[in-house]
Amino acid sequence: MKQSCDMCVRPVRGFTLLELLVASLLAIVLGAMTAQLWRHFSLQTADLSQRATAARELKLALEALRGDMGSVNWLMRVDEHRLMISRYSLDGQETLVEYSPDGSNLRRFDHRMAVSIPIASNVSSFLVEDIGGSVLRLVVTVTCGQTQRQATLLWSTS
Repeated sequence: MKQSCDMCVRPVRGFTLLELLVASLLAIVLGAMTAQLWRHFSLQTADLSQRATAARELKLALEALRGDMGSVNWLMRVDEHRLMISRYSLDGQETLVEYSPDGSNLRRFDHRMAVSIPIASNVSSFLVEDIGGSVLRLVVTVTCGQTQRQATLLWSTS
């Protein structure tokens, strides 16, 4: 029969310093990788948000212009940033509508009702160009952060 002694039994050990260092290093590397991925996705989300805002504001400006130009009697360039539209309202009366930039907004002013409303925000440029004959070019530019969207409308009397 074998006898066991206290010296023969191996004591329970904890982690060695080397094992703790390796585990800590792995945790730091995983944390750094997670932080980089989080930063990347945050930037992508911010960019996507700016792109969506620019597209939405440009769509609002174009819808308002197209709505007024659909029932146009005549259209006139006031200056390089202002457009005057004579149109017929739903009750058959002629109405003058003016589009012009106001800070970062594109405004629509109804002369008959004396009401000015912002149509779109973040509008960095609204240009009205007479490109010859009876053709006008309207260029609307919307800028949100680093994102810029632009649309061009051509209008001809013929």
